[in-house]
Amino acid sequence: MNKIQVEMGMKYYYSIYGYLLESQIPLSHLALKKRAKADFRFSLRPGKPSLLGMKWYHHIYDDDGNLTFSFAKSKRSFLVRMHGNADFSLSLDGKSITCWRNKNLDLPGIEALLLTQAFPLALTLGGHEVLHGGVIKIKKTAVLLLGHQGFGKSTLTLAFINQGYSFLSDDVVPLIWKDEKCYVVPGLKEVRVFPEILKLIFKKTKKNLKTVPAFQKSRLHLKSQFTSRLLPISEIFVLEAPLKRTKKISIERSTPAEAFVALLDNSFRLDLTDRVRMRRELNTLTELVNSVPVRKLNYPRKLNLLPKVIEEIVATL
Repeated sequence: MNKIQVEMGMKYYYSIYGYLLESQIPLSHLALKKRAKADFRFSLRPGKPSLLGMKWYHHIYDDDGNLTFSFAKSKRSFLVRMHGNADFSLSLDGKSITCWRNKNLDLPGIEALLLTQAFPLALTLGGHEVLHGGVIKIKKTAVLLLGHQGFGKSTLTLAFINQGYSFLSDDVVPLIWKDEKCYVVPGLKEVRVFPEILKLIFKKTKKNLKTVPAFQKSRLHLKSQFTSRLLPISEIFVLEAPLKRTKKISIERSTPAEAFVALLDNSFRLDLTDRVRMRRELNTLTELVNSVPVRKLNYPRKLNLLPKVIEEIVATL
């Protein structure tokens, strides 16, 4: 299981977020495209990356104090170390992505890290602003569900889908401005959620649930309820931290300062030293806060309450 054969010279082409990605390995949840000039290139290499000239500048720990991500930079590239899984190198413009995997990481794991972690960071290097959250289509607009890992974004997204709503993304939300409106670029046709949550939400339906393991979560492919068109953002909901003392559903309008901090806190970014890029991101998020309502969403994390949570979200639109 740990041996991954990479055929020399073999290349696969996929469309993702409006770009063409050339990959050295097959990516199971993306549609194959004809060979053409690629916007981004991904390769898998054996061994370990060279750290010559690299300087570590940022580390991320989980709630238990375990080191999860480390970031380094040289004159030629960035290095993202996903501890226990893989190292990803990104060229300064984000166009070239290289992976060195740990021996226990299989192809679905590599694909999951590439599409949900490395590629979003590559997009930011290319000039995109990218948020971390789910996106539901409601009344021909995009409604964003933002929040930290473990706050219930994917579970709430899946609950919307179970009620017949379409979605644009579960995890990665690239933004684009057109005609003075902010639009969401549709992402992957899948939702990543814990298997036990998946079974509970869909237990009364006859949906054909075909999943692929991706670390602790499963990847559920949902082509029939995926929206592939750009949609303007009409509302943003920021999920508050789940607390045991929360007894009721609460939706409150955020102040401009709260909204800005929430968007900043739920953004992908790699180079904190790039003043031009940081200035562009701050300007984009400020413009988004001034044009779209941002609301704080708090509710008891009980699955039987999700239909009521959805009802109250829709009622605000």
